Amino acid sequence: FQFLVSRGTTTPIDEKPQFDNEIAAFLAVVFGKLASVVCYNGLPNQENTSNPNTDSALGRLCAQFFVHVLRACPSSFKLCLGNVNESLRGTLESSVRAEMSGYVVHQSVVPVKKKLNIKTFIKAS
Repeated sequence: FQFLVSRGTTTPIDEKPQFDNEIAAFLAVVFGKLASVVCYNGLPNQENTSNPNTDSALGRLCAQFFVHVLRACPSSFKLCLGNVNESLRGTLESSVRAEMSGYVVHQSVVPVKKKLNIKTFIKAS
């Protein structure tokens, strides 16, 4: 992948769109296989216990690769996301979000209701 990205920096401007399309086609195949690894093994914040011998570290490695590609070659990553099917796209997006957020599970914080003290109210005359 590093070789492809380094080749992309030396590609003439008029050949850049074709190069991005070729990289996106390559990444679509790789992402498809890695997304299936994430689906099977899960991520550290959502381990998959329904499958035997799963290891969330494998899912995390795949997510790290997705983020690496996103940061190194964002235009090809976007083209690749447009070419994969809906289920894989959801897996890719959730993996990237989880990796970029540090696998923190966001819980909604419900504000604590304050108890109203009726005795402190004085009737105004």
